[in-house]
Amino acid sequence: MVLRVKKIPLFVKNWMLPVGIFNVIKYRVRVLESYVKYRRILSKNIELKNIHSGERCFIVGNAPSISKIEIEKLKDEFVFSISNGYHHPKYSYFKPNYHLLPALTYTSIKGGMNDEAAVRWFKEMDKEIGSAKLILSVKQIDLVGKYSLFSRRDVYYMDTSAKDYHDIDLTKTIGEIWSAPQIAIQVAMYMGFKEIYLLGVDHNSICSHKYDYFFDAQRVMKFKDASVDENRNIVDSLRERFLVHEKLFKVYELLANAAIFKRVKIINLSEESMVDCFERDSFDKVVK
Repeated sequence: MVLRVKKIPLFVKNWMLPVGIFNVIKYRVRVLESYVKYRRILSKNIELKNIHSGERCFIVGNAPSISKIEIEKLKDEFVFSISNGYHHPKYSYFKPNYHLLPALTYTSIKGGMNDEAAVRWFKEMDKEIGSAKLILSVKQIDLVGKYSLFSRRDVYYMDTSAKDYHDIDLTKTIGEIWSAPQIAIQVAMYMGFKEIYLLGVDHNSICSHKYDYFFDAQRVMKFKDASVDENRNIVDSLRERFLVHEKLFKVYELLANAAIFKRVKIINLSEESMVDCFERDSFDKVVK
């Protein structure tokens, strides 16, 4: 089916099929192909449906602002950590229940992300995240299997290749993402959480011109990030950054609308965050 779409003559695609119709066809085929390929693995995710019905959770991002709060206060809360979040010096205090990693971005740049770097990172992660259940992208299935990673850990895979954020079903494709917290929000809603709090989800690099974390990225990240220089200054043009941020913030707005539809409260506790589509509150007020 995919091949038929790809083999549509260029003339037909450009002049006889409206662009909108062609894009819809291409999208539908991609979603169907993904569902057929991953449906057996995704079927396990039914275990997560409404397991935290009516409860609240905290999604802890890795922005520098996370260093300014007493994060150990989350020790009795349901918590999602993300990527290198286990490097937080108080990680063992709040012991996240779930640890999430989006699809890896591979690069041909020397010292960049490749299989060797990914495996090294995954092995370190496995040692550091305690008893957290792991949430990965389906794009990492082959890598995990090839190197027998996370063999003693409960692992769930997500397919973020769809555009529907209202009918969130983790046993199928869910909404595409531009940042890891956007997967965590969808997972949390599927799990039945009624209050979702965001911490360290700042997305203010458009103003700071730096893409930085609460940790020392040069020391922690064992691979070169193609999007920044050695001082974490963003190397992309301002135009490119605006285009990326437009897509990033659009997904947050779609998730905000989905939350209203599902009667879920998403509250942003990051004072320095530029994500303005969610209700705001302070960490000290919410967690006492």
